[in-house]
Amino acid sequence: MLFMDDTNIDTEGNLGHDKWLSMAKDAYESSTEWFDTSVRRTVEKAMAHFSNHHAPGSKYYADSYKYRSKGFRPKTRATIRRNEAASAVAFFSTQDMVAVTAESQSNKEQVLSAAVLGELLNYRLTDSIPWFQTMIGAYQNAMNTGVVISHQSWEFEEESQDFPMVDELGQPTGAMQTMRRTLSDKPRIDLVAIENFRISPASDWTNPVGTSPYVVELIPMFIGVVKEKMAAGKWLSYDSGKIQTAVTEQYDSIRAARDGKKRLDGVDVTHATTDFDTVFVHRNIIRKDGKDMIFYTLGTHLMLTEPKLLTEEYAHLKRGERPYVMGTCIIETHKMYPAGPNELLFGLQENANEIANQRQDNVALVMNKRYFAKRTATIDFKSLTRNVPGSVTLVDDINSDIRWDSPPDVTSSSYQEQDRVSLDFDELAGTFSPGTVQSNRAMNETVGGMNMLSADANTLTEYQLRVFAETWAEPVLKQTVRMEQAYETDELVMAIAGDRAKALQRFGVDMVTDEMLQGTVTVNVNIGFGATNPQKRIEKLVMGMQAIAGLSPATMQGLDAKEAVGEILGALGYKSAERFFPKLGEEQQAPQQAPPDPRIEVARMNNEARTQIAKGAADSNERVVIENNRHREQVAASTFANEEFIVGVNNENADQDRALRQEEITGKLANEVDKLKAQLAIKTMELQTQRELALRNEATAVPQVAATSFEPYGRAPNGQAFQQ
Repeated sequence: MLFMDDTNIDTEGNLGHDKWLSMAKDAYESSTEWFDTSVRRTVEKAMAHFSNHHAPGSKYYADSYKYRSKGFRPKTRATIRRNEAASAVAFFSTQDMVAVTAESQSNKEQVLSAAVLGELLNYRLTDSIPWFQTMIGAYQNAMNTGVVISHQSWEFEEESQDFPMVDELGQPTGAMQTMRRTLSDKPRIDLVAIENFRISPASDWTNPVGTSPYVVELIPMFIGVVKEKMAAGKWLSYDSGKIQTAVTEQYDSIRAARDGKKRLDGVDVTHATTDFDTVFVHRNIIRKDGKDMIFYTLGTHLMLTEPKLLTEEYAHLKRGERPYVMGTCIIETHKMYPAGPNELLFGLQENANEIANQRQDNVALVMNKRYFAKRTATIDFKSLTRNVPGSVTLVDDINSDIRWDSPPDVTSSSYQEQDRVSLDFDELAGTFSPGTVQSNRAMNETVGGMNMLSADANTLTEYQLRVFAETWAEPVLKQTVRMEQAYETDELVMAIAGDRAKALQRFGVDMVTDEMLQGTVTVNVNIGFGATNPQKRIEKLVMGMQAIAGLSPATMQGLDAKEAVGEILGALGYKSAERFFPKLGEEQQAPQQAPPDPRIEVARMNNEARTQIAKGAADSNERVVIENNRHREQVAASTFANEEFIVGVNNENADQDRALRQEEITGKLANEVDKLKAQLAIKTMELQTQRELALRNEATAVPQVAATSFEPYGRAPNGQAFQQ
């Protein structure tokens, strides 16, 4: 068990724990001070508006508004939900969420690597990673707070069990054998809350994570889990007293705003059993002498691990890369934390609330009059304020002690102003809703008018999705692919990926190995402009295909039918084309030849004879003879299995005789035709004899071609090849 080293410089001249702890504390406190001053209030307001609550510090929380209307119009939440739905349509229309391609299509090894990695990635996104929740949650974060932050890592966990060893006779030998069992071996993509992430405020806006001299992530963790890691030797060990000193104030205003105005920060809850309490573990990445070092601390008080190179823990990272990606959906130059759509709508959301609440107050005053009562009069004030229909209010002098005031009713201008604010809101948000149509009757609700209204809104929505895909989705998936190349060892998963990629049929590979995953590949997210409108998406695809077919018909012969059909059905809401076309994309295999059939042999000999006749015919009669031969071949191939074969042949011969006589075929040709008739009659008699013999013996049956199937060789979990 390891214990903390209190020295500043070790015997080799390296920094000690106190120095590393001091650097981590300085990075955290300075970045937190800037975050609290510049970012926190904006994020709190965004979280409150997303939760349909007035922002902290709003006038509606003052005592003067205690009895006023305090409603909140959920325009912000409706806009973000609509964009979330658009992202689900754009990213999850087809089964293949991402496309992995080789940088060199002429390199067979790279093409194989790209095919297998593509199937591996899609398998992991479907089976191991909750990709739908992660993607929608990431887009929600980007729209609410302006940025989305995620941490990519490979989760590997195993346990050891000791078993007694036995000899050949099954008798225990007294020795113990340790067996390891894998509990988890998969990639992880974890979203990081903005309040739990710290970088330098002076970072470059195009790559804030990579250019910051430090990165600090605050990881909430139960004290019991921290003690388990210490007991297992993964972290430096401390007693319960020192661990408790690291548990400082855990309350965070952003978490409280996210949970709702009447909810407490769940992390700040304390228990009588301290193991249930939450403490923040800091993952610190600090650049020292041009190298990234990583270590963990308990808050800013205790060192939990020894500093080591970042690439020792994350072997898949490229030079200068960190295991974090920070993306956005709106580009703002020279701004590390750009504004999200939620922040852009702050003013209009507050205006909408103000107009609606004032109108509600006016309506309430019109329907419930304001009363003026004499100060010294004896009046039943409770009866007045209750204002119950049919009630009686006692007064001394009904003429002088009390009177009521009737304010004018709310005018239509209030509703018109509300409509204008809603239109401005939808225009800035880039959304098209039924409310937009209802507020703008100038378009007469025609199809063309609706298309005009929705065109710009769809463009803005697709722009946000494209920015999000470029700044977050693709960088995250690229890191995931590199993790697959560096850490994937599950033979069963690789066998599944090889089978889906048809490695055996396409490349002749029956087993996928680690070496096959090391090719240079490119990762792209399947999303483009027009992805949020299924009809426009299909129209653009068809228009493009028609244009290519018109310019270069030969190019269309290489069309991947599986991808084209999958894209069209995906736009219509079907995740895969395999449901409708189960054999789509499969390579055609040469059919297995059936055993020779005597009837086919007769037809073949007839065809050969007719071919000789056609060769001896005059040039003027070649077209007629060739056409007759083609007709005979079709008749012979289609009628040899039924009893009308003989009649058909005779009729054909009669037709040929008439055709030859009409064309005045030479005498030599007529003799050859007579010989052919004789040969044909002999073969016909032989065939009839064989049929009668077959019917009597019931032993001769037409051999059928057995259906065969070919399954690609896979690799079982124990390393044995699957047998056909």
